Amino acid sequence: MIWRKKLSSLLITLSLSLSAVVPTSAVLIKNNLIRSNFSKNENTPQNLISSLNDQIAKLKTAILKIGEELGKKNLELQTLKQSNTNLQSEVNDLTNKVDAFKNFWPTIEEKLKEHEININFDHEKIKDLNIEKLEDVTNENREKFLLAILAFYNSSKREFESSSNDIRDKIRANTDYVESLISEKNIEVESLKQVVQQLVNIENSLQIELTQLAERLYLKKLELEKKLKEEQDLKNKIEELKSEKESLAREIEQLTNRFNAINSVFNSIFNKIWEEEFKDHLLNSETYSEIKQQFENRINQDTKQRFSFQLVSRQQQFKQDNSNVVNFNEPLKLKLNDNLYEFKIGKVWPAKQNFSTIYHAHHASVCTDIGYTWSQKEGYKIEPFKIITTLVPKKLPRFITTLDKAFEGNVNSEIEGIQHWNTENVTGMWRTFAHTPNFNQDISNWDMSNVKITQDMFWDAKKFNQDINNWNMSNVVYVNSMFDGASSFNKNINDWKLNNVVQVDDMFKNASSFDQYLNKWNLNKVNDKEKLKTMFKGSKIEEQFSKLPPRVQELLTEVQGNLLIDDLIVSLIKNIWNDNFKNNRIKALTKYSNVLSIFQGRVNEILERFSDEKGYLRLAQQESQKNARFPLNNKDKNRTFNIYLVTRNVKSSVIVLPIEQIIDTECEAEYNHDNTVCEVIGFSKNNVPEFGNIRAEHMPKHIRKVPDFLPEQIDSIEGIFRDGKVAEIENLNKWDTRNLMNISSAFRDNDSFNTDISKWDTSNVKYFDDVFNGATSFNKPLDSTFVNLRRRSFTAWNVSEARGFRRMFLNAKNFNQDLNNWQIGGSRGHHVDMISMFEGAEKFNGKVSDWDVISVINFKRMFYNATNFLRSISKWDMSAVNNSELRARTELMLNGTAWLDHACQGWVPKVLFNARIYFPSTGCREWIT
Repeated sequence: MIWRKKLSSLLITLSLSLSAVVPTSAVLIKNNLIRSNFSKNENTPQNLISSLNDQIAKLKTAILKIGEELGKKNLELQTLKQSNTNLQSEVNDLTNKVDAFKNFWPTIEEKLKEHEININFDHEKIKDLNIEKLEDVTNENREKFLLAILAFYNSSKREFESSSNDIRDKIRANTDYVESLISEKNIEVESLKQVVQQLVNIENSLQIELTQLAERLYLKKLELEKKLKEEQDLKNKIEELKSEKESLAREIEQLTNRFNAINSVFNSIFNKIWEEEFKDHLLNSETYSEIKQQFENRINQDTKQRFSFQLVSRQQQFKQDNSNVVNFNEPLKLKLNDNLYEFKIGKVWPAKQNFSTIYHAHHASVCTDIGYTWSQKEGYKIEPFKIITTLVPKKLPRFITTLDKAFEGNVNSEIEGIQHWNTENVTGMWRTFAHTPNFNQDISNWDMSNVKITQDMFWDAKKFNQDINNWNMSNVVYVNSMFDGASSFNKNINDWKLNNVVQVDDMFKNASSFDQYLNKWNLNKVNDKEKLKTMFKGSKIEEQFSKLPPRVQELLTEVQGNLLIDDLIVSLIKNIWNDNFKNNRIKALTKYSNVLSIFQGRVNEILERFSDEKGYLRLAQQESQKNARFPLNNKDKNRTFNIYLVTRNVKSSVIVLPIEQIIDTECEAEYNHDNTVCEVIGFSKNNVPEFGNIRAEHMPKHIRKVPDFLPEQIDSIEGIFRDGKVAEIENLNKWDTRNLMNISSAFRDNDSFNTDISKWDTSNVKYFDDVFNGATSFNKPLDSTFVNLRRRSFTAWNVSEARGFRRMFLNAKNFNQDLNNWQIGGSRGHHVDMISMFEGAEKFNGKVSDWDVISVINFKRMFYNATNFLRSISKWDMSAVNNSELRARTELMLNGTAWLDHACQGWVPKVLFNARIYFPSTGCREWIT
């Protein structure tokens, strides 16, 4: 059924969407309550659904934990608030006391002025108080007033020490008291000096107390400020937890919705399969356990996934009453990840016995229940329908495996219901629609994958002419007389795979309209040659030789001596070949079949000048060369192009045409239908021979497989996989790359590439520029190692001939492999350029300490922003760079690396320190080797 073909992609899509449903909650990650990804073994819909359930449960657990933490934090907040309230009260009391002390002396001075007593209460000079300044005031008034002040202080001091009363009110009361003392003039004074001395002592004591009080106030304010910050932090934490809780709740809702949606899809898929293949199709001999297993297998087969159900139905055997179908059984109940699915059993049929077809009581042409017979040898076989039948059930019982003579002789053009039949279990269709004078219904949806017999299937079905090219005929063995007398049938069926067919007797006999191409058919298992020759007798195709199956063509042309082709024609053929194809006209590895069609066209052009009968002479390829190609190069001088001349279905003896020279500098690339597999590597002459004479063609970005050999004339693969999007390219490490001289930009900007190419022979490569520039995923070994193959041994990644490593690993962000065995420059004395070689290779910290860089003349930006690089290069001899150019040729060489934070004088060539290009770091430590 067509809908089944969509199931696998649908389930894959669901799997991908599920694997993306991974919550990113900080609380969950912190508490290890989720997994961040799934292993390959888990990547099935069932496991992903289970994982989704686990995630929802864990999210709920996390919410409970957050709720508990919120309760604790709220209780802690209440306690802290009460503590801060008490602390604030203490601060307020101390502030009031300090303010009162500060206001005491201004109050005294104000009262003195009111009574015109001029005493200088300068706090810094109080000890030098000049009593004689009170001369303008009478002794009586002066003594009374000062004594009143003293009483005011003592009274106020007592009030300051009490924290239960309002201090300012007390000060006002004491002030009134002083004024009353003055007005009553009943104060007795001991002596003016004693009073003044007391004031002096009072001032000193007051200053000490004020200092202590201010210090206490300062400390209390600091404590209050700290506690208030704690309170605010706690409030923020509570808000954060509330926000996290809400976020998790939303996430649970999203996951639950996703889970329900996916479960709904699963339910639809399961019900679709059950309804179509199992419901109403069960036998009373089957058990619930057997059906559960069959159903599970069918689901896994159709969806290309792996489901495992748990049977929970209590009933064991299906019930069936006598010979009647029944439908009162308990549903099939299955569990999948704690989700319960129920499937109605429907009708249950009698097993291992005959069951007669049932027709509608008032409509004899309407079948309500399909009948069948049973035998030990043939199993369940359909009972033929009445020839007037117009309607049958949409479901064919799944246990019926043979449709022999089902509709033989039916007089109708269509039989409603059969277009819906699932015929996947059917193996025999002998005479199914034989002698049906009007039948012409679309049955292209039938599943023929297990059918072995279609003999006489459309025998004498005179009007049948439907498209059935999509039928899977790969298991069919007998097609005798399949379309015998089907005089209207003329549809394309060239795509049928008949590799297992052994009998074709009269298959298209008298199929008078049929003239479609069948030249793709493989009938090699048919042994009866005479039956092959006559299988099209009475059809149009019989006279159209080129449309016949290849095996039939061969048999029809096995005639010796029936045709003498004029020597002039043969000579003409050879001349056309020599003039147009023989020397340097055909590109390397071109298919023989492609050249044959071009050759045929050229021959036709010439022959048409001499004959009005166009196309009477056909060129045919020798069977042994049908899949052959022209050679890769001109080393093989003995290759030939062998053809037959065919006319009137009879072919000549073999004509051997020499292949002397091909264009071995050019080759057309060949790819599969979706450009993911390269079948032939294309190449052509390079416009700049300095960088290679023969350059390989750039390949499509989704190439995942290449041939296991690289044409030997190719010496440049510059940019061959640039901008690619595939990580693993099959066969790439098998290439013999010894002839390459330029691999620049081979994998440039290929951000997925990470294929092992550690066995490449680069002994002749001169240019490595940009080869991994932007290959952000690449991290495979490239160090020079000895490779011992069956035919030869060599050192892989020998870079001794290299002139340029410019930007070789620029922005290759993941590359981090040792390259310590590379021999730079060899012994040829050529100069080498390493500008930006590892620039931006963030993870690179491979060993390069033993490189001999005497031939390198440019180190500019070599390790720039290779942030992890921290290796000794003290052995490097950089003397090839002139002193006058040293700074320019080493500009930014090590900038942006970890080296700058740990630079020791012994870690880099002395020349860089001597020229003051780099300086030892204060963080210099033992070198990492």
